[in-house]
Amino acid sequence: MSGSLLTNSEISQLITEHKLSIRPYEEERFQVAHYPIDPETILTRENGEWKYAHSFKQSQNAFTLSPHQYVLIEIRQHIELTENYIGTFIASSNLIEKGLSITLGKISFPFGEKNERVRFGVRNNLNEPTQIYSNDLVAYLQIFDISKSKKNRYALNSRDESVYAMRKARANDDGVNYEIEEYSPI
Repeated sequence: MSGSLLTNSEISQLITEHKLSIRPYEEERFQVAHYPIDPETILTRENGEWKYAHSFKQSQNAFTLSPHQYVLIEIRQHIELTENYIGTFIASSNLIEKGLSITLGKISFPFGEKNERVRFGVRNNLNEPTQIYSNDLVAYLQIFDISKSKKNRYALNSRDESVYAMRKARANDDGVNYEIEEYSPI
């Protein structure tokens, strides 16, 4: 499995072995080798800062993006990986019809162990408004096993530490009136 993309069965096994955590975890949603990711909160840029604009946990109403508007989406799923696995995100094809482009990244240890929130950047490329719904799939998570791959030692740089701290703070105080579920480490 070294460096290979894991299948749904292998990912389920990692979850059972507590080497990967996806919360909430809905096994029936799995596809061949990727797990669907949903939006939970949407942030907009105001006066140079990202502010919470909509929470699908609080309201199932659609969020409307203005023409060419760029927003951040924090996902509904909380994801944690152990050191021997990395995750990448790929865009969902349903964004194509909506005229949306998405900026994605990767996830690796230790991100998530302090309840940090995964974020994606989404832009409306149309000259007209478009909407994001709570049941829209925005991306898929893929997991790669790097346990047998040779790795050099590394440490988080100060920028990563700062990003993790900011997302941890947002996870604990996102400006909407609902309780943040506390997650225990893997």
